[in-house]
Amino acid sequence: MFALTFRFVVGGQVFKEILRHRGQLFRFMVFVSAQTLMSVIYPAYQVLFLAAAKSGYELYVVALLPIVKMFMKNVIALSFTRMHDMMPESVIFSVDFFNAFYIATSMQSASSITTVVVIMASDLLNSAIAMNFAQKSISSIINRLPSDRQSPFDLLEVACSLCRQPDEFENQERAKIQLRSCIPYQISSSGRDLLDSLSKFQGYRSHTRSFSHRLLTPANPNVKFTKTSQWCCTQRRSSSIQPLVMKRVVLIKRSNTSISVENFRAPSQTQQSELLRDSLKILFTAECHVLSEYLESVVPILYATYIMVMVHLPSARYHSEMTGLTRDNVNDKVKAVFAYAVLEFLSFVVMAVIMHRNCGMKVLYHLAFVLETHMPLVQDKLITWTLLTLASRVVHFGVDFTFHFAWV
Repeated sequence: MFALTFRFVVGGQVFKEILRHRGQLFRFMVFVSAQTLMSVIYPAYQVLFLAAAKSGYELYVVALLPIVKMFMKNVIALSFTRMHDMMPESVIFSVDFFNAFYIATSMQSASSITTVVVIMASDLLNSAIAMNFAQKSISSIINRLPSDRQSPFDLLEVACSLCRQPDEFENQERAKIQLRSCIPYQISSSGRDLLDSLSKFQGYRSHTRSFSHRLLTPANPNVKFTKTSQWCCTQRRSSSIQPLVMKRVVLIKRSNTSISVENFRAPSQTQQSELLRDSLKILFTAECHVLSEYLESVVPILYATYIMVMVHLPSARYHSEMTGLTRDNVNDKVKAVFAYAVLEFLSFVVMAVIMHRNCGMKVLYHLAFVLETHMPLVQDKLITWTLLTLASRVVHFGVDFTFHFAWV
């Protein structure tokens, strides 16, 4: 029925064009199904946690949360197998948002301080393991560079230097590297020329779609670039239907630090050919970790603030998460949530310091880049998930996750 209605609305020609790209359609259906599944699994987990709180099995239920998180991340990642540059934002702002939101909810309703401590310790342990893995990968790259280099190690500069040197870039393994982005950016003329020159090399990972980047030519030479709100995208080597995504100007300022080509000739050719790919892997992992830490420190603060405001409203009695909360005890209930937010913020700061010291990466720039270039997608997810999770707890909406259905 839905297929017939959809065909009638969009027209037969558009419907046939969509069916021509069954791979993209399948990944889209996987993504939508995963989003729907996530909006059911996490409320069901909350019901299980509340039931376990009365029986003393809270810790066993807490152990399920990392498993649910990992499962949902892998399911959503399946729909972005050929769009890796969109994967961190899409996965983190979906799964990690729900995870952080329901961790805060669990802390509010936890019956013992032990449960709160275990939740905090588990999350901090996961962050420590991720940082340790990143440190080992960074050390592997540093060991391939000469020990007599004059400049501090800068991972992004290493990757950029390899791309700027055609001879060195040609020797790199490119089988798992995607050159063109799935999102259109406005870049400088030198950046456009560099991408065009690199596209002449063979051996890149095939991907669903890519965009030819629009060239910015400022009329005033003293003015570099400004943001634009124009909605336009151009397809490259693809005739598939693409969503319109707002373009953003990308400003990348590098320091005067430079790495000579000779720095890359010391290791063996096999190790050298994997240097660019390994650098990109670390940058990809770092982006995921930065976004995750950011959400885990922001979401608990927003939720605790929401609880403290909602308790003063007359409609609070219709919200299931406000059960048992009064103006007198609300501070004690949200104290653990604020403590968790502070620990996550400290974890974010420590991560930023370690990454800047070990690989020269500026975490705030990396975070700002994602939030600016993916702003429509980020805002859409945050607004949708916030309204969905909070509105589903209103009694007169008829949502009963206890499955008692007392009004029937």
